[in-house]
Amino acid sequence: MPGAKRAGRGMAVCGVIDTVQNPRTGGEVSRALNHVLESPEFARAERLRALLRFIVSHSVETNGARLKAYTIARQVFGRDETFDPSTDAVVRVEVGRLRQRLKSYYQTTGLQDELEIQIPTGSYVATFQERRVPSPERRTQPISGDQTASSAREAPHDSRLRLTVAVLGVLAVGTMAWLFRPAPEHEPVPVEPVDSRPAGSQIERMVAAAPVDHETGVLYGEALHLIFAPTETAKLLAARALLHRVTERAPSFGGGYAGESLTHSLAVIFGSSKSPSHDLRAAVESAELGIEKHAGFGLGHAMLGLALVLEGDAALGLRHCRNAVALQPDNAFSHWALGVSLLLLGRPADGIPPLEEAIRLDPVAPRTPYRNVLGIGLIASGQFERAVDVLERNLRAGGPDGPHMSVIRAAAYSRLGREAAARVELDKLRRVPREFQAERWLRLWLGSGAEYLTMVEELRRLGLPSDEGPQ
Repeated sequence: MPGAKRAGRGMAVCGVIDTVQNPRTGGEVSRALNHVLESPEFARAERLRALLRFIVSHSVETNGARLKAYTIARQVFGRDETFDPSTDAVVRVEVGRLRQRLKSYYQTTGLQDELEIQIPTGSYVATFQERRVPSPERRTQPISGDQTASSAREAPHDSRLRLTVAVLGVLAVGTMAWLFRPAPEHEPVPVEPVDSRPAGSQIERMVAAAPVDHETGVLYGEALHLIFAPTETAKLLAARALLHRVTERAPSFGGGYAGESLTHSLAVIFGSSKSPSHDLRAAVESAELGIEKHAGFGLGHAMLGLALVLEGDAALGLRHCRNAVALQPDNAFSHWALGVSLLLLGRPADGIPPLEEAIRLDPVAPRTPYRNVLGIGLIASGQFERAVDVLERNLRAGGPDGPHMSVIRAAAYSRLGREAAARVELDKLRRVPREFQAERWLRLWLGSGAEYLTMVEELRRLGLPSDEGPQ
């Protein structure tokens, strides 16, 4: 392109691409943008259409000036001034989806487009690349008689010599490139399927089966362990940061996005979210991106289902949870997500079986939350003796504990007339930060009906701190 400043070069499906920092006219970009927006890939994707329009307009109007996630969140997604990209992944998730959708468009519908819109990784600014697409006539043009005659006049010896030198040159360059090739940064290193490895905890099996390199697998495993200390906000945020690194290092691996989704949902469940609606939207979007990366990855569907249930879309949420179990019937977390979703919907009788199946599939991992959630389900269904047995065994085994489980055990003890044991658990609540709201926690799992009211009244009599603090 005459006068254009080349900033890079790559290969496209249809030919050479040259980066154009300043297209000849705004009309070129406008036409390229309209081609994309009118395509089947974007016709019904309103959020991605709005995002692409905003990024392209900003990039053209500011000549490629830096665009911050905060600006996109406010202008495109309606976030308020409290938006924090470290806790709300909406911009990163949606821009990731946009990059994938653009890539798909230019490999199919937009194969013959002459100007390509790209959003390089690590930036929210669009670049515009001229695609020198060979015309159909030129690609199929026959060799003329003059060309044939000219070729025939070449000396056979010279022709063979040039061919030999060319082949040797290619081989030499190829060999040197292979010998001194850099180690890939993001390409996943395949690992053997989980079935070929010794049985371990569900987290160990998930890490072993993840198609990522060793370091990324370590990050993934550490994040999964941190996730299940959700009452500690710092650990939940640390898990989210680690999972963000996983998605950066292995962008095609759905597990990182599913894990990020779970951190947002748990922030809402445990009451540490500053903006539940934004966290739930981020949970949905992260899970959707995980499914987009790997449609058959059950945990993506499980985390999407849980987030949708929390958002209030029970039917669609349960459909995704059940789809997760169908896709990965041997994954305990898929069964756990289904069980949790059913409990949150006030269906403990339906939620108990998948939680029991999660324990059967992952019996060696006391730090996982299956038994605690099963105990909650048993209380919700009136099985107090069995609930106490499950909760106490999990506590003795070193399972997750904290104020959220102290009030649950106190509720079970009080319903069995074990007031002294209930008082011991309630006394623990007086030593925790006031941010924990015990009544809200009970209401989340038990609803606000007569059983809940009776239980809270008993616990108040025994010393349950009020959510509003001392009167």
